[in-house]
Amino acid sequence: MNKKICNNELIKAFYNKNITMLILILLSLYSLDLLFSTVENDLETNVYDLLMKITSFLPLSYIMIPMFLIVITVHFSVGDVQNYIAFRFKSKRQWYQMNVIFITQLAATFSLTVVGIMLLQSVFVFSFKNTWSEFALNYYENYAIFLSNYSPILYSIVTIILLWLILFLLGLIYFLIFLWTRKTMISFMAVFILNLLNISITLGKFDGLSRYLFTDHVNILQYIYRFNISQQQFPYSIVLYWILLIFIMYLIGLFTVNRVDILLEKESKNHVS
Repeated sequence: MNKKICNNELIKAFYNKNITMLILILLSLYSLDLLFSTVENDLETNVYDLLMKITSFLPLSYIMIPMFLIVITVHFSVGDVQNYIAFRFKSKRQWYQMNVIFITQLAATFSLTVVGIMLLQSVFVFSFKNTWSEFALNYYENYAIFLSNYSPILYSIVTIILLWLILFLLGLIYFLIFLWTRKTMISFMAVFILNLLNISITLGKFDGLSRYLFTDHVNILQYIYRFNISQQQFPYSIVLYWILLIFIMYLIGLFTVNRVDILLEKESKNHVS
């Protein structure tokens, strides 16, 4: 058993390294594209104009979410290692909670990596002064009251938190489907289709449905507009949407993990024998 686990861990480490490098390259290239598109503006811009784009519809839907799904699929793709790890826990719930913690850390690492790439690429290009740029004041003129009351650093920090929250939620949904199916590709496709559904409803302008989905709850200014929130106060309620969904998904997993056959005990006994 130890030899097989060791071989699988070596394969997984090599596989993870190559996938990680590919993801970093793709994220870096896309970040450069966002940087160039920001620099092309005739008006003065700064680093916060770039960071504000992290949860914009196109970057989030077509780059961030698909890349994160690939990363999380890599982790759950080596079944034998997962079985070995699960065998070390006293109960399925402990194994479930360990994976929830891992997904939390993975979403945070992914989010901070994206931000880190953007900041590194912006060092010699943009100003880091904590003031709204000429471009932002002009482009978001309908939100002048909000911009005058709150700094771009605060806006950027909440934006990064929102990116982490949506990735964490999608990671939980991925893991719940994985619990039931034990198939990484089914989990990947299910969450990917969920993302496509959100894209389709948003592009189709089905306002009655879109107000309950992701798009209207990841961009702060879009959230203010869609829900007619006063610009005098920061809309921290946008975070509650994600916390509630994450809590619901966590409880569903916690109550169902003991009801599903995750095929750990049988495989572990076979290895021992």
